[in-house]
Amino acid sequence: MKSKQQTLELIEGKNPMLVEGMDAYRFFIQACQAYHLENIQVIDFGGNEELKEKLKRVKKLPGFTKVRAVAIVRDAETDADAAIRSIEGALKANAFCVPPEPFEGAVGNPSIIYGILPGLQIERTWQNGTLEDLCLKTVDQDALFKGVDAYLSYADGLEHLTHRHKSRLHTYLSGKNDYVGMKIGEAAKAGAWDWNSEYLEPFHQMMLWLERQIDEVQG
Repeated sequence: MKSKQQTLELIEGKNPMLVEGMDAYRFFIQACQAYHLENIQVIDFGGNEELKEKLKRVKKLPGFTKVRAVAIVRDAETDADAAIRSIEGALKANAFCVPPEPFEGAVGNPSIIYGILPGLQIERTWQNGTLEDLCLKTVDQDALFKGVDAYLSYADGLEHLTHRHKSRLHTYLSGKNDYVGMKIGEAAKAGAWDWNSEYLEPFHQMMLWLERQIDEVQG
C-alpha cells in the first residue's frame, strides 16, 4: 500500500535524508538532535516501492539545484543484496550518481550516500534486518532480553510470529516503565536507545558526511 502524498518542500540550507516510513522518520529526527546536526532535512519516502518516484518528486522541487547531497536509508529486510539493488535502481532511474557500497559517499551533483538497516556487516556480507533490529542492538546488554526471548519463544509456539522483529521490540519496551506502549520514534525521544552505541556509528558517520557537504561548500 502506498503512503499518502504529503506536501513536500525543501528547506534551504539543509541536505535531504530520505528514510523509509514514519518510524524511521521520527527516529532519525531524534538522531539529528542527539548528534547535534542542523543541516539535515529528514523526509519520509514511504514504502520501498515508492523510493524511485519520491526521488523524482524531490528532484523537481524548487531549490533542489542548491542541494549538495542526498542520503537514503531503508531496511535490508530479508534480503540485503536486493535492498541495495533496489536503491541503486532508484538512483539510476533518476540519473543520480551511485555509491560503490552502503555508507560510502559518491561525489556528484548532488553527491549521494545511502545506508541499509540494521547496518551490520559480517565477513563483508551485509546482514538482513530492520530499524527495530538496530534499535535493540544498541541496548543488547540489557538483562531484560533473557525474559523477552523466552516469552517470544513461548508465544511463537502458540501462534507463529510473522513480524518477530516488531514483537521483540515492543515486548522489550513493555518491560520498561518509561517506554511501555511507545513506538520507535517516541522511545527514541524518551531516551530508550543508546546513541553512543557502536551499532549506530555507521549511521552517525553517514549523517556527519551529509551534514558536512554544506559546511564544505559554505566554508
